[in-house]
Amino acid sequence: MAEQNILAGDINVLAQVRSDVKEYEGNKDKLYALNQSVSSLSKNLDALQKAVHDEVEATVKKRRDDVASGFNNAIDIDKEKIKQVQAEREKAKSKGIKERIALETEDLTKDNGDMNAQIHEVFRLERIPGFCKSSIFMALFVTKGIKDILICVAIFAVLFCAIPFTINFALPELSKITCLAIYFMIACLGFFIYKCINDVLFVPHAETMLGVRATKKKISANNRKIRKIRRSIKKDTNEEMYGLESFDDKLGELYADVERIEGERAIALEEFNNSTKPDIIAEIEGRDRDKIEKMKTDLEEKAAALSRLQDRVKQQKIYISSNYEAYLGNEFIAASKLDALYDIMRSTNVKTIGQALMVYDERK
Repeated sequence: MAEQNILAGDINVLAQVRSDVKEYEGNKDKLYALNQSVSSLSKNLDALQKAVHDEVEATVKKRRDDVASGFNNAIDIDKEKIKQVQAEREKAKSKGIKERIALETEDLTKDNGDMNAQIHEVFRLERIPGFCKSSIFMALFVTKGIKDILICVAIFAVLFCAIPFTINFALPELSKITCLAIYFMIACLGFFIYKCINDVLFVPHAETMLGVRATKKKISANNRKIRKIRRSIKKDTNEEMYGLESFDDKLGELYADVERIEGERAIALEEFNNSTKPDIIAEIEGRDRDKIEKMKTDLEEKAAALSRLQDRVKQQKIYISSNYEAYLGNEFIAASKLDALYDIMRSTNVKTIGQALMVYDERK
């Protein structure tokens, strides 16, 4: 038929064309259905394999965690004990450091105590107020050194700058003359207070104050020595004198116990991976192995059938396109149109397919 002019063919030729097209259309429908079946079966197989894989992973992880759990709990208990022993050791070391500082600064501390007691006794005998021992009083009336000068500058700055500025800021409506008067009054008041304290407290006890000043200087020197000793002791890395051996022995035992448990855990997990894990995998995969194998077999068979049908439909399409569409046109390569042409030829005197096409067009 490939070398025949289809348009000149009779009803038998048309019947053959109609049969070929119907077979082609039927195969296309089968191809679609088979393709859907293969796709669905493939998805179901993937879903089942994934479910098995996920179950294997979850079960193996849980069983592995169960194996490690007991060891981990024991390790956590030892680590908590280590923290407690370390805290107790640090507390004992801190106490030892304090005792060492107290011991090595005992003479300096006692010397300071004696000098403070002497100052207190002198103040008591001469009835000098206690505030006269303060650093501010000494800086104002027995000024010596940079520190005393800075204290004096700060006091005068507050008295003659900060207070007037605050008054001026709080009462901006005051006139300049009033402000100057206030400044003058503050200066006079400050000078008067300073003069009174100097005449009443310092001058009568000047020699005592100078002696107290010298004594306080010795106390300050001792305090500097004490601070230096304290820093030196705290920086000292030698801990032998603090009696921490019992804590170190206990820590050594606990660290060794943790290491031992970790080793046992590693052995147990290795045994799990080598023995138990394969058994778990085999047990879970075995439950669905037959079903999966059957689905794989069905999928292979349907995939092969799909491939054969695809080749068949492709060859039919090529044949129909080459032999029928060239004469009839694409719109008549359909079973319904060919049925209509077949009815025309069977019910009329039309002898050729070409004539049937003309009648079909006229009836439209």
